[in-house]
Amino acid sequence: MMSTMQLEAKLLWLRTEVDEALQDVAQKKQFESLLPKEREALRIEIVRAKNRRLAPYFDEALKGMIGDEEPPSAEELQAALVAEGIKPEENLLSRMLIETREESLT
Repeated sequence: MMSTMQLEAKLLWLRTEVDEALQDVAQKKQFESLLPKEREALRIEIVRAKNRRLAPYFDEALKGMIGDEEPPSAEELQAALVAEGIKPEENLLSRMLIETREESLT
């Protein structure tokens, strides 16, 4: 049998979970009520905001990988990926980016 304090803690946790779920539903409804062009604009805004927030970390990671060298060009990067066995026609990186973006919207 649970003590009163344990029951109160459990109820508080449940209330928090329900409140978060209700917020998620409200956001999804608001998103779904937008016109397709508005939805796309919002998605782009969200992705750009996340990219701005994460850019310093990517810059630091890239600097750690290449040091003071100049970052590779797109062509050099593509050649390196092909050399590693990644097939450009599979669009693996694009699919991963799209998947990540979609996960961030849910």
